[in-house]
Amino acid sequence: MRVFSSLVLIGVVALAWSSGTATAQYQTEQEREAERLRLPTHEFPVVPIEVAADVIIVLKPHATFPLHLPAPIDRFVYGDIVRIEKGVQPKVIVHKRNSFVTPLQAGVPRKLFLKAFPDGSGHYIIGNFPEWYGDKP
Repeated sequence: MRVFSSLVLIGVVALAWSSGTATAQYQTEQEREAERLRLPTHEFPVVPIEVAADVIIVLKPHATFPLHLPAPIDRFVYGDIVRIEKGVQPKVIVHKRNSFVTPLQAGVPRKLFLKAFPDGSGHYIIGNFPEWYGDKP
């Protein structure tokens, strides 16, 4: 009986120790996650989209583009450029893979904010807003 009570005591002590260790480990993981969230997630400062964009245009799309659905490929966006508000006329407009913005509807003008690819091969969409966005009353 004495051996049994010793084993029970050892079991209770081991259980208490392991639960304390698990709690401490969990707290440490929570602290690591909190620290990770405090770290910057990008290299670029937060700036207004008007400043970040290399080109701002109003585009009247020829077709409906479901840009709200991410795809594993780059997709070309085409249509008539109604006006250029900043920069030069883009040769190619691309919706980058695995990204999403508001969809484009055929014939409905939208203001697109574009960023140039580093190699100069075209521009990709960083913002898509109604045609009147940013107009002063």
